[in-house]
Amino acid sequence: MYGPVLEKFRGNKEIDPTGLLLFVLASVIYHSPWLCDIVTEKPGHPFALIPLLNKPELLCRLRAKVSLEQGGQVSRVTGIPPHIENAIMCSKLLRLCDETLKEVKSLTITVKDAVASAYEEKAIENGQLTGERLRTMFEDYHGEVIKAIDERIKIISQNVINVEQQQDSNLDDDGAQFADGVTEDVDETPERQVQHRLYTYEGKMWHVPRNFLLPMDANLFTGWQLWIGGQPGYIIKNVVQGNEYAPQLAPVRPFRLLTRKFLPPAVRKIYSLSWDPIFRLMGKAPGINFNDDAHSSFKVGYEYLKEQVQYIFNSTKMKIDTWCVSYWSVKVQRSSILKNGTEEDKMKLPEAHKRNRRRRQHTKLHDDGREVKRRHK
Repeated sequence: MYGPVLEKFRGNKEIDPTGLLLFVLASVIYHSPWLCDIVTEKPGHPFALIPLLNKPELLCRLRAKVSLEQGGQVSRVTGIPPHIENAIMCSKLLRLCDETLKEVKSLTITVKDAVASAYEEKAIENGQLTGERLRTMFEDYHGEVIKAIDERIKIISQNVINVEQQQDSNLDDDGAQFADGVTEDVDETPERQVQHRLYTYEGKMWHVPRNFLLPMDANLFTGWQLWIGGQPGYIIKNVVQGNEYAPQLAPVRPFRLLTRKFLPPAVRKIYSLSWDPIFRLMGKAPGINFNDDAHSSFKVGYEYLKEQVQYIFNSTKMKIDTWCVSYWSVKVQRSSILKNGTEEDKMKLPEAHKRNRRRRQHTKLHDDGREVKRRHK
């Protein structure tokens, strides 16, 4: 992320790159509340990949050590440079002009909606049933059914779990309220049992909170950190009154413990295609221990990956350092190995079954002479 900055100052002997990175770290810590707000408002934002934001306890300790007070090595507070402030003001003015233009263009739509609304009101007063009124009735009924199911699930969950323990677990050390859900005991390893959250919405129970999105464009090591550690500091915003929002802590368990049937359809698809193939393969490494730190377990899994897909590491054309998690998953798929892998890679593939067997293609000749290519199992 800060590579171009380091390259710019690499030739300057008066600037120490290590010192520059310390200033970058301090800046990230100081602005961490703003970074967390961005991640909360925009699920799946790249800021969610910053490892420090996924360790709330460490971040809290570091935040107490960062301030803008003079002292020590800080002789004076530099503040924001004037050109930066001017650039921000120009950006705000452009945004205001753009919003004004959009509002002017939407006037015709607003007038149209107002006329349609007035027509609907008159139709309701006269006892007429319009399509819009019928749609509204069905939506209201559907919302009431979903709400009733959610309430019933909450009641059942509260009966299963001890009330006092549930009340104690609903608050973290800082007093932040947890999102709606219950705790679940999960055997992460044969020697270790940990509690993770189950979330309730839309009449079901899920492993992730509402509107959760998997981080995009994560590199392999950052993705591995999420695979074994999850996002314990994940925060969502819950509407309390009108447009007011209250932050709620919604920790996400290690991604390797996510189960497809407990994932919403959109998350399930991305998880199955972009995350599971590469990390499930690395997790099969002999002797790997998920209780070790991320660097140690990643090293074991990476060495095993080199043995299983040698064609990737033997090629000088493949720039694996720039690959994201989803591209790694494509390259370790069975079809990719059969197409591009070495003979040793192909021999290490598991036995084909109904879901991953290559289908043969045949040509069928119609009565009118047309040829149609079809696939069969």
